[in-house]
Order: sequence, then C-alpha cells, then structure tokens
Amino acid sequence: MFRNDDGRFTDIAAEVGLADSRKSVGAVWFDADADGDMDVYVGNMDCDANGLFVNNRGKFTDEAERRGVAWGERTPKTPPTALCVPVPPM
Repeated sequence: MFRNDDGRFTDIAAEVGLADSRKSVGAVWFDADADGDMDVYVGNMDCDANGLFVNNRGKFTDEAERRGVAWGERTPKTPPTALCVPVPPM
C-alpha cells in the first residue's frame, strides 16, 4: 500500500499490516465486517493461504483462517475452485 505524500508515494504496507510475502494474484476491496471501512480479500498462489485483511481504524489484521476463508476447496487432481466470501447486508 502506498500513501501519496504531495506527489511522492511512500510504501506504508508494513505500517498498516499489509506487508505480505505470499504471491498474490488478485484482490477485492469490500466491507467484510460491515463497520463502514474497506477490508481486502487477497487471493494467493503456490498453495499459500488466501488473506482476509480486516481494517480496524487503518490497521489491517489477516483474519482469513479465523473466519474460515483462507482455503478454496480442492482435490489432488483438480484445480482450486472459486471461493465466495459472503458480504453482510448493508
């Protein structure tokens, strides 16, 4: 994550809890916990767990394992299936 400091971008991923060594292939921003701020679900490759980074006043915590959304369903002979994350009603 980068912050725009008057036209100069500063990497703040470690500060906010989004620095992650896993190889990400996609992300979607949405309000996973219906608290009014944006959280991010990150899909990863190489058999790494996916991440659900929940935003708590600008600091993110990976809650994918706790919420049961870290892994897609797979079998040894088939590729991973899509994983759907339910979004609570607004």
